Amino acid sequence: MNNQSLNTHKNVHYIRKNRSLKGREFIIKSMNTSEGFFPEDFTEEHNMIIETVRDFISIEIVPNIAKMEKLQE
Repeated sequence: MNNQSLNTHKNVHYIRKNRSLKGREFIIKSMNTSEGFFPEDFTEEHNMIIETVRDFISIEIVPNIAKMEKLQE
């Protein structure tokens, strides 16, 4: 890795760590594809976590939505 790419990497890391997007800025902000996180990049572990969350929602949350909404009243 040369100095320029190392500095660019550090700058991207700084921006990611210290700057959040405001409002709908993510729609219009130019972004390098290396800055994103795409489903095609998910590992088997990521997919297992996604499936676990989906199972939890379908088993624990969805059947109890009416009860939760009633508690908020």
